[in-house]
Amino acid sequence: MSYLQCKTISNVSPQGKPRVFFLCHPEEFAQVSGPVFLDVFRVVNCAIYYMDPAQSYTLDEVLDDASQMQLFVFAVTKKLLSEPNMAMDKLFPYAEEHHIPVLPLLQEDVDVNLYANRFGDLQFLSRGDVTPTSISYEEKIQKYMQSVLVDDETASKVRQAFDAYIFLSYRKKDRKYAQELMKLIHKHEFCRDVAIWYDEFLVPGENFNDAIGDMIKKSDLFAIAVTPNLVNEPNYVMSTEYPGAVDLQKKILAAEMESTERKDLEDKYKGIPACTNPRDTGSLEKALQDAFGRLSLQEKNSSPEHLYCIALAYLGGIDVEVDHVRALDLMTRASNGGHLDATKKLVSMYTNGEGVARSYQKAIAIQVDFVKHLEKMYEAFEAIRKVPTYAEELYTLSTLYERSHSQTLQKETLVKLKDVCDQYNQSWKDVYKMAAILGLGELANEQGNYQEARQYFLESIFECEKGMKQGLTGEALFYARSCLMMGSLGQKYNDLEIAKEYYKRAISIADEYREKLDFERTYLVAYLQLGNVETSLGNLSEAEALFQKAEACIAALQKEGKDVEAGALGLLQRRKELQIEQEYQKELQGIWKDYHKNMSSNPEQDAKEFQTMQKRIEDLNARKKEAVSHDDEIEKQKEQLQALEEEVSTTEIEDQRKLADGKMSLGITYIGNQQYAEAEEPLTTAVNFYEKYISTHPDADAEIYLVGSMNALSQVYEKTGRLQEAKICDEKVLNLCESTVAKRGNVKDYELLLAAYVNNGAKEKENQQIDKAYALYQKAVETGKTLTQMDSGRKPKELLASAYYSLSYVKGAKPEPLPLAHAFKIYTDLKEQYPDDRKILTELNRVQGSFMLGGVSIAQIESYVKQAEKEDKGKKLSFKDRFFGKK
Repeated sequence: MSYLQCKTISNVSPQGKPRVFFLCHPEEFAQVSGPVFLDVFRVVNCAIYYMDPAQSYTLDEVLDDASQMQLFVFAVTKKLLSEPNMAMDKLFPYAEEHHIPVLPLLQEDVDVNLYANRFGDLQFLSRGDVTPTSISYEEKIQKYMQSVLVDDETASKVRQAFDAYIFLSYRKKDRKYAQELMKLIHKHEFCRDVAIWYDEFLVPGENFNDAIGDMIKKSDLFAIAVTPNLVNEPNYVMSTEYPGAVDLQKKILAAEMESTERKDLEDKYKGIPACTNPRDTGSLEKALQDAFGRLSLQEKNSSPEHLYCIALAYLGGIDVEVDHVRALDLMTRASNGGHLDATKKLVSMYTNGEGVARSYQKAIAIQVDFVKHLEKMYEAFEAIRKVPTYAEELYTLSTLYERSHSQTLQKETLVKLKDVCDQYNQSWKDVYKMAAILGLGELANEQGNYQEARQYFLESIFECEKGMKQGLTGEALFYARSCLMMGSLGQKYNDLEIAKEYYKRAISIADEYREKLDFERTYLVAYLQLGNVETSLGNLSEAEALFQKAEACIAALQKEGKDVEAGALGLLQRRKELQIEQEYQKELQGIWKDYHKNMSSNPEQDAKEFQTMQKRIEDLNARKKEAVSHDDEIEKQKEQLQALEEEVSTTEIEDQRKLADGKMSLGITYIGNQQYAEAEEPLTTAVNFYEKYISTHPDADAEIYLVGSMNALSQVYEKTGRLQEAKICDEKVLNLCESTVAKRGNVKDYELLLAAYVNNGAKEKENQQIDKAYALYQKAVETGKTLTQMDSGRKPKELLASAYYSLSYVKGAKPEPLPLAHAFKIYTDLKEQYPDDRKILTELNRVQGSFMLGGVSIAQIESYVKQAEKEDKGKKLSFKDRFFGKK
């Protein structure tokens, strides 16, 4: 028979420790076990059991032990997910069916669809999670482990709650009989609070004589599981355990689990009493009553504290067998009796699928009642307000709403938490208020509410600055995270200078507090994203330097055992893109240099040079596009989609949503690879789903995805010559964007509407519908004006300038100077803000070239710009001073 192996801290006895079952692909055990064991041991003193890859196991052998585990930990790799193996094919379904919590730990970057095919919606933890919003991997695993496994102090309280102890002696090969006997004993209600000590999972050859001797001495009854294995060969029960019990004059219960020759038994075990048939309820009850005397007659302790301790015992198998049904009953009774820890544990059980089927709705229902109870307590008792329980449970409720995708209730709860922190103004206020503000900001960002997200992140920064001035060092971590979120927000909405400012602030605060706090992940995220920003701005040497710093951060984190593979993979991709971008920018600058070199005072000659320059840039852009092949990415996405389609349930809307997201992504990747015909099917599928989905689900992201899918599908139709179908798509996008602005009207909605006006205007212009095109571009301009009033950042201004530029070209080959002057004025103002930004300089040059193409000299531009300024009622420097610098 093959036995599970065991690992503990310092290789001490696993007896009495929480039991964790480690699972991985057997061929990868050597490479993944060490890091995972280290991660687990850092946060909990437990015993980790595993299958030795050098041995072969039958499923029955493993399940005997697996049933008594408190947690299954999976080291998730591509190999584990994609190849047949016992861990995923047999043991994961077993854990789900028997309500044993499962914690997947990602060891490498794996496809989300492939993961979902195996683990469903079960949340995973990843060392590679280095996004600006992420709490560290170490914090997450610690919080999870503490919610599932019982710590040493609590385990000690549980053991003190038992009325008596039975020492259970059995041959290791008879473990299944030992587990059956425990259940038979505990069927008798008066034995509910009786612990059963047995040498659980001790590996062969371990020296545990002293521990066993102590437990026999402390036990009230010595029970022996009788089978032929007791007598057919010398064994530890025969040589040590039974003689020890006889010497100590312990009461002995011989439970015959399998028919055994009585003479052999008496020969080997001198003085052994007559055997009891444990499957005969009456016989076993009498034997137990004789053994425990008055204990069998006294009333059981039913205080909430006692019920809670015994519930934990049966839930985690602490000196009793695992019994989830009894654990749930006892935990519910303790919670109903007002035991706060029991209520918290019930919520954890339903959240993690610990002893019960995982159900966020049941967890939420319990948590809502719990929060209402705590609110009354805080209102009534001043002393209770000094502990953060109410705030902590409000935050827990918000995370449950987040997991169940109830964003409205999540927001209401976070607002309530923020108000509670201000209302009670206790020492715990700051950390929970910061968590509430950041949570509200992240939620607003997810929903596309730019201004609201920006407001919360800035409020978070302000609160942190106040705290740091008061000497609260821990606020620096919140400050850094808030700055990273502001940077991320700037990137999302293309306000790259804002992104740069806040990423640099995050680095600055990390530099200031690095001796006191751990900012390695802050540095990594900030350097990576700053590198991306500088690449977008065309500052390629700066980007290269930042990526080198990010590389150093990854190496430092990996040296500490904090693997960040996702960050490393992202960095490699950015370095590759940077190389292509560097070559592109070098040639682009050469084109611009030639253009400026050949400029003259002759408008006709300048117009020709401008057209030549534009043609060269178009050719360069086409070559750049060809340089980036998406073939590998397409194959990977197709494999993932095929796997998802095989597993997805047609009745689960969230599964269908995942499939639609994957289809949209594949379609857009096809377009990037100029495979327009191949893109049609996945994009059509995505569009059809999103149209139905948003009719019943108020989901801002789904609406954005629908717009993106329709725009991509329109591009497919256009490239394949189906112009009427492309037009229908464009009109649908415009109608959707207009209805979204009317319904919600946040910054992102206005941006999409402006883009839709410009796109539809361009199509009408191509079809020679000049009046329609002009009207659409005018709407784009008006939308842009509203947008810049809502958000004065860089991106809205650039969008408005682009709308003005498009408007200037509607009515002829030569641009209208006044709308062109508006665009010129905006870019000139932006140049004053961002004097070294290459993108803005490029746009200014483009507009200047358009003036020349229209026969407007440099000297004449000033009058049009003044007219535009007058129209906008601006009182700023003249265009000459802004564009060429004040003399």
